[in-house]
Amino acid sequence: MGIMKAVVLCVGDEILKGITLNTNAKFISEKLLEMGYEVTEHIVVPDNGRKISEAVKRHIGKTNLLILTGGIGPTLDDKTTEGVASALNRKIIYDPLLLKIAEKRMKYKSEEILLRQSRRIEKSKIIKNKAGIAQCQYLKEKNTHIYLLPGVPNEVKWIINNELIFNLKIKNRKKEFRLSLFDIPETFVHIELSKRFNSKDLRKVSLLPSYGSILLVSESKPVIDFAKKRFKENHILPYKKEIQAVLLEELRKKNMTLSVAESCTGGMVGEILTKTRGSSRVFKGSIVAYANEIKTSILGIEKKLLKKYGAVSSEVSKKMAENVKNILKTDSSISITGIAGPDAERKEKPVGLVYISTFYKGKTITVKEQFSGDRNSIREKSANVALYNLLRRVLNE
Repeated sequence: MGIMKAVVLCVGDEILKGITLNTNAKFISEKLLEMGYEVTEHIVVPDNGRKISEAVKRHIGKTNLLILTGGIGPTLDDKTTEGVASALNRKIIYDPLLLKIAEKRMKYKSEEILLRQSRRIEKSKIIKNKAGIAQCQYLKEKNTHIYLLPGVPNEVKWIINNELIFNLKIKNRKKEFRLSLFDIPETFVHIELSKRFNSKDLRKVSLLPSYGSILLVSESKPVIDFAKKRFKENHILPYKKEIQAVLLEELRKKNMTLSVAESCTGGMVGEILTKTRGSSRVFKGSIVAYANEIKTSILGIEKKLLKKYGAVSSEVSKKMAENVKNILKTDSSISITGIAGPDAERKEKPVGLVYISTFYKGKTITVKEQFSGDRNSIREKSANVALYNLLRRVLNE
């Protein structure tokens, strides 16, 4: 079997105008990659039937899988059903089952809205969407499998995870091996792999960077085995495990608690931790000390320390970690202070300079980082690396 190719087509004026982030394309691509597909294109088109039709026609018979999101609702600007029907030269029909679902689930409805929501393309198969009102459609044309999904991200996730995952999973596909690496430059990983493997081996390797981490994907197990040994300090997580979930679980096993003091990240670490179910058993709270007066009055950082070293310094970071664990009475702690941008304090303290401290088993360790990117990416990298640093200490004690 050759590589199964997929195209993700997202419909919506709001995406093109930059009002809405296209998280659907990211999520769908991640899932398709896991299932063995190669995603060859991401396409975004406006809420325009002709544009949708043209985009669909271009890929019929040329890709194995075409997934569309958005534009299958009941309003006049929902044009995906019309666009796909036009591309396939099929009629639009009314389905009593869809009408029944719409009548049951819609809070505000009129006869026109109900009728529009009960439409589907002839010869299509309805796929359940228990997370929303608009039901999905499946069609096949010239060996291209076509799925019409809603545009609401949580509905897309539910449909993929609960309905489509069984239909889309490729049998007898080539096996891929994956490895999560943290706090390591992508270029360094590439250079080290190039020293050990030839260009033919590396053609089957993908490095997928995220904020503070890299996902290494390869069809070659020897590549992954080498990376585990070469980057052992940066590999501590099984693939698919979220770093905060592993950290909280490891601390829970040890009956230990955690607190956080944040400056430039503005509460991001606390937000990441509290997204995890059961986090309250370990995570006791955080102090967001953005301004110096809060660092002094709430965190107890001495003014003379701030004046001598500045808020962005290893000395202040260390004190933040130690003081927050004392204030909130926890066994471990994390602190972050840095310059996320867009402006720097002075030349010796540029944008991206971040100090991260972790307190664990009576000892505080502070690291200096110099991150690149925009303001938000620097904040996300800082938060992820901080969690990674503490987890590495917990696992390596």
